[in-house]
Amino acid sequence: ELYPVYNSDKNVYIITKSLNDWQNKPLTFLYAHIPADFLAETFSSFNFTLVSFITLSVFLLIILSVYISKWVIKPLILLNESLKTENTESLEKLKKQEDEFSDLSVMIEKFFAQRLRLMEEVLAHEEAKKSLLETQMRFESLFEFLPDAICLTTADGKIVNCNNAASQILQYSKDELLNMNFLDLLVSENPAHIFDITNLKLDSDVYFDEHECKRKNGAIFPVELGAKRILINNEDFIIFILREISEKKRLQMEKELLQKRQIESLGILAGGIAHDFNNMLTGIIGNIELAKFFSKNDPKITQKLDIAEQVAMKAKDLTQQLLTFSKGGAPVKVTASIKDILRESVSFLLSGKNIKCNFYLPDDLWFVEADIGQLNQVINNLIINAIEAMPNGGTIEISANNINVSSSQNIPLNEGEYVRIYIKDSGKGIAKENIDRIFEPYFTTKEEGTGLGLAVVYSIIKRHRGYIDVESKIGEGTTFTFYLPATQTKPEQKLITKNNNENKTGKVLIVDDDVVIREILKGFLDHLGYQTVCAQEGQEAIDLYKEAMMSEMPFDLVIMDLTIPGGMGGKEAINELLKIDPKVRAIVTSGYSNDSVMAEYKEYGFKAALTKPFKIDSLKEAISIAMN
Repeated sequence: ELYPVYNSDKNVYIITKSLNDWQNKPLTFLYAHIPADFLAETFSSFNFTLVSFITLSVFLLIILSVYISKWVIKPLILLNESLKTENTESLEKLKKQEDEFSDLSVMIEKFFAQRLRLMEEVLAHEEAKKSLLETQMRFESLFEFLPDAICLTTADGKIVNCNNAASQILQYSKDELLNMNFLDLLVSENPAHIFDITNLKLDSDVYFDEHECKRKNGAIFPVELGAKRILINNEDFIIFILREISEKKRLQMEKELLQKRQIESLGILAGGIAHDFNNMLTGIIGNIELAKFFSKNDPKITQKLDIAEQVAMKAKDLTQQLLTFSKGGAPVKVTASIKDILRESVSFLLSGKNIKCNFYLPDDLWFVEADIGQLNQVINNLIINAIEAMPNGGTIEISANNINVSSSQNIPLNEGEYVRIYIKDSGKGIAKENIDRIFEPYFTTKEEGTGLGLAVVYSIIKRHRGYIDVESKIGEGTTFTFYLPATQTKPEQKLITKNNNENKTGKVLIVDDDVVIREILKGFLDHLGYQTVCAQEGQEAIDLYKEAMMSEMPFDLVIMDLTIPGGMGGKEAINELLKIDPKVRAIVTSGYSNDSVMAEYKEYGFKAALTKPFKIDSLKEAISIAMN
């Protein structure tokens, strides 16, 4: 059936018809008739709509493109520019937008900063690596080309590395050394040396001492050895630096030999004049004392004689300094308190000076075996040097201590007990170029100096089997350190002699080749109440002594000169007298001697010694010792 639809407005006809089937399938037939004017109107409306849509789309696209350009493309361009040039100015513009690009610009800026730090760290690392490489190369060059032997060892001394100098000095190949223990190369009789080295504390202790080493051929040679414990990669090592000092020792020995020869030359000169000069001084001082005995009632004459005596005694001191260089200047040693000698000598020298002296002397300071007169010379010369080094005043520090010297202490002394004395001033110091020459005879930096003061000090200390050393810094001062052998023996108490004119009984034989000395001794002994007989030389004295014994009027005392030119001296004469009378009491006198009789007179049979020039009090003391 047909079902027509009619639209009168649009003149559109649509007819539908349902068919029963079409090849067994339901089927509907549709027929539509649309007029042409209707289609034209419809298409016209559609075109307008389409144009409007397109125009709107274009407008929207333009707006969208402007938005994208401003808010997307431009920021991306700025980001791209910043990434290429690493310029943060563009990022500052983006940070103001307060959007995702602002956050992104902050992230990029942080990236730039982090990248810059990373680059700086990389550059610093590269510089450090380069510097480390250069340092390593310099160290290797220094290690290999240093003239001193360097060995790196384990804590127990096994060598793990060494330089070329070690091979050259020790005469082992490097491979041989790497299979050795460094401690086996040292020659040491003292196990404490090895203990000191192997027990160094990490990064604090530094060991330094003189040693002897052994070369491959067995030769022994002296070295200066330094050692320090270090950590390398948390492993414990010891680095040894060894310097051969054979040449240094040779030069030092040559210098000491030259110095010894200079002192010996001065000793010969001093010995040539000392005997005669002291004889003359004995005559001068003796006659002054005798003149004082006869002029007690005239104070004016006594005063002038006292002045003359003081001048003569100063001349005696000058001669005594010269004698310290000669072989005859052997010290006449007694047990003495160095503490008392220091205080008395220094206090006297500093009297009236603008110099303060601080003493640091312990009560238990040992006694010393010394010639008190010569020891006073040492102290006087050192203190005078200190005074001259401080023209504007200053401070002197004097200290002392007991010390047991052993071979491990590197002090050029025999092992034993010593007293060590320090004399330190706050003066101008001694120049480095002069420090090694100050003990040389005649060397001086003073305009009016003789150059003998410190040479005398050196000679006296050597004769006492001691040692003296000096340290000085310009502008800080000088410290003299000297050692004297100590003794546990206490000083002998001096015999007290009465200072009066009571007559003595006794017969004295005077033996001297100098008539002035004989007359002086005779005058002194006559004044003391003794009977005197004089002889010019030893053989005459022996004959007189025999005659006196045979006549049963023996001599109670003999005073004889040690050296008599052209005749028998005291040393030979005492041997003959002892054969005649083993109980003979004899006093030896001398102004100079080439041997040690004056220092060790008891071993030669004398009871006392009397050094020229002498005064009557010294003679009385010598007689008292000999007779008692």
